[in-house]
Amino acid sequence: MVEVEKNYKLGGLTAIIGGLIGIGLNFYFFLITYKPLIAAQAIKCGPGCELVITYMLAAFNDIGIISGILYCISAFGFFNKEKWAYNLAVVANVLALWTSFWPNIPILDVMGAGFTGFFPYYIFIFLPNILLYLIFNLFVGKRNWGRILVGLLTGMAFIMAFINGTASLNIMYVKGLADMDNTLYVMSNRLFWLSAFGFGIVTIGIMLKPKKWVRMLGIASSIISILFGIPMGYITTITKGEFSMYFGAPAMSLLLLFLFVIPTLWNKILKTDES
Repeated sequence: MVEVEKNYKLGGLTAIIGGLIGIGLNFYFFLITYKPLIAAQAIKCGPGCELVITYMLAAFNDIGIISGILYCISAFGFFNKEKWAYNLAVVANVLALWTSFWPNIPILDVMGAGFTGFFPYYIFIFLPNILLYLIFNLFVGKRNWGRILVGLLTGMAFIMAFINGTASLNIMYVKGLADMDNTLYVMSNRLFWLSAFGFGIVTIGIMLKPKKWVRMLGIASSIISILFGIPMGYITTITKGEFSMYFGAPAMSLLLLFLFVIPTLWNKILKTDES
C-alpha cells in the first residue's frame, strides 16, 4: 500500500481546534453538569441510580481532556512534519468522539423525565469531532471513502456497544439494590465493554494500517456484541414495551460481520491487500 504525502499544515491547524474543544469544552461542561445531573438522577429513580454516572461522567471527562492534550501534541508533530502526528490525531479523534456521545444519554434521560435546566451540551464536542474525523482522514491522511465510511460504522459500533455495557452496569446496580435478579446484566456488562474497546481499536486500525488482525478483532467484537445485544434488546423491549437501544450495537455488528468475514469485500471497499 503506497503511503500518500500528508497535508501537515491543515493537520496542525485542525489538531489545534480539536485540542481547544477537547480541553476547554470538557472542562466547562463538566463543571456545569456534574453535580446537578447526579442530583436529578437520584430523584428520578431512587438511591443507587446515580452511582454509575458519579464515576463514569468523571472518567469520560478525564479521557475527553486527555484527547484534547493528544490533539495538541499531534499539532506539534504536524508543524514539525513528524510521521506520527497523523496517527496520534486519529487516536485523539476516536477518544474524543467516544467520550462526547455517552454523556448526552443521562442528560436526555432526566430532560425526558421533566427536569429543567439541562441540555445535551456534549453534542457541541461530538459534532465538531465528526467534522474533524472527515478532515483528518479525507484531506490530511488522504484515506479513501471506503475506509472513512467503514471507520465511521465501526466507530459508532464502539460507542453503542459501550453504551450497552454502561446501561447493563446501571441496571445491575439498581436491580441489585432492589433485591431483584440482575444476573444477565452482571454477565453482559464487561463483555459489552470488551466488544466496544475492540471496535475502538479496529476503528484506529482501519485508518492507520488495516491489516488482517484488524479484521480478526472486528469479527470477535461483532460476535460478542451480537451474542449479548440481541437477547438483552429483546428482554428490555418486552419489559419496557418500547424499542430498546440495546439493538443498535448488534445491528451494526451484523453488517460489519459480513464485511469482516469476506476478505474480497474487505479489500475492495478499503482498497487494501492486508500486506
